[in-house]
Amino acid sequence: FPGYNREEKSFDADFHKKVIMGGHVAEYMGTLAEEDADQYKKLFSGYVAAGITADNLEEVIAKTHAAIRADPSPSVKKPLTE
Repeated sequence: FPGYNREEKSFDADFHKKVIMGGHVAEYMGTLAEEDADQYKKLFSGYVAAGITADNLEEVIAKTHAAIRADPSPSVKKPLTE
């Protein structure tokens, strides 16, 4: 799993947390936004529509985790077609 080094039998908790909190995705979002704006818009259109950026992704994930911990019961599923 992320953060564990088999050879050294060590665990990097900070790296593990960064992956869980979407740090690697935020880095990719930032890089892609600078290098290829069209591809960024294509891949992250849902994030853009929701107002999620590379700068606030970890905060959004933290809020999501907190909401799940506060009420872990499943939400009512909406039908795909109405």
